[in-house]
Amino acid sequence: MAQLVFRLMVFSVLLAPFPFASVLPWGWGALMASVGVALAGWFYCYGRGIVAIALRPWQMLLLFVPPLIALVWCLIQAGTFAPNSWNNPLWQEASQALGTSLSGHISLTPGRTVLLASRFCLYGGVFWLAANLGRDPANARKAIVAFGWAVTIYALYGLLIFFAGNHSILWVAKFAYLDDLTSTFVNRNNYATFAGLGLICVVARAFISLHDHLNSSRNQLERVRNFVLFMEKEGALYLLQILVIFSSILLSHSRAGLAATMFGVLALFAAFGFSKMGAGKSKGETGSRLPMRVAFAFLAVVVVFYAATGQGVDARLGSTDLNVEERPLVYRLTAEAISDQPLLGAGLGSFEAVFRLYRTAKVPSIYDYAHDTYLETSLELGLPATLLLALPIVAAIIEMARGVRIRRKDLLGPCVGIGASTLVWLHALVDFSVQIPAVAVGYAMLMGIGYAQSRSSRE
Repeated sequence: MAQLVFRLMVFSVLLAPFPFASVLPWGWGALMASVGVALAGWFYCYGRGIVAIALRPWQMLLLFVPPLIALVWCLIQAGTFAPNSWNNPLWQEASQALGTSLSGHISLTPGRTVLLASRFCLYGGVFWLAANLGRDPANARKAIVAFGWAVTIYALYGLLIFFAGNHSILWVAKFAYLDDLTSTFVNRNNYATFAGLGLICVVARAFISLHDHLNSSRNQLERVRNFVLFMEKEGALYLLQILVIFSSILLSHSRAGLAATMFGVLALFAAFGFSKMGAGKSKGETGSRLPMRVAFAFLAVVVVFYAATGQGVDARLGSTDLNVEERPLVYRLTAEAISDQPLLGAGLGSFEAVFRLYRTAKVPSIYDYAHDTYLETSLELGLPATLLLALPIVAAIIEMARGVRIRRKDLLGPCVGIGASTLVWLHALVDFSVQIPAVAVGYAMLMGIGYAQSRSSRE
């Protein structure tokens, strides 16, 4: 029964990108229902004594109480029971303009606030399942392997559609990013983040497999022979996966997505380098130098591949002029809006409605996202609630870093978690990929597994 729950959780995460990244109500509604069934199954197993809570009480308090308080705050924003002085003054102005009495709210879009708050429950549910069921090393490996293969399949589909003319996304005619690969996503940057997470999973598995092959080598000749054997078997398959996923990221023409992915992969290798992998062996190829050398080899392949196929990204980089682009001004205007309501916020999901009030003639475009998750969340929830959401994420990353340092084996989970976090939160500085359900649940699963595997098996 526990394995059935685990498979349902993984299946839900892997299927999330299929219905347009689950951004439409029916898509993320189905995702919520699927994860909800998995959660119900887990609690049933817990009640029957089949599974146990892997998290310690203090970990549950640290990881779940702060976001729960933020969730309650979202409901307060959307409700009518806050003090009148807290309500957004626009509700009073609207009442006067319409000549009727309207209920006041902190949020400018109370319905959307409740709707998006439910996603917090979805992401928290995936993390809970992954953090508990991912305590089993076999489960952790299965989830990471499955995620890497799923991303490879989505990348293959994206490449097929791209070279067939790039006219559609699934069964719908493509209406945006007509020259960019987006697979089943609408937005190229969101797809690049999702693909980057899969690339990190595949690269991590490839590195550990290579390390295991070289670790038994007694001399340089054996090392070369074992490397050749590795490339003849699973190494070639890993390389094929990496090339497929990386090609799709390049053809998405996402500048920030590509850069964040590269930093994520480098963070992955840094995590392996600081780990105790190979401890007890002589400091040679299988010691602390292997991650650095493989990282350089990976970057060399990336540079060569980019030089051959990265013209689209080059064109976008060459056309970039920060003096005329709107985003720096959007960031400044968003910061101004935050300063006007730093504690209460304007309501989760209300960015588009609020930003219309601050937009100037220099920003002719309509922005439904701030393209900076940190600024947007601070504007919508207020600074205190934003910090409450950030606290468990930072704590989980610190725990994974600690796990990398203390563990000698089963390093796949925490190292992938470090790489994925670097990718997601760097990209969040300039885009909103982590706010997309398919990306968020994938990251939540990898984080949960990384956190679960950060503790020694003896604890």
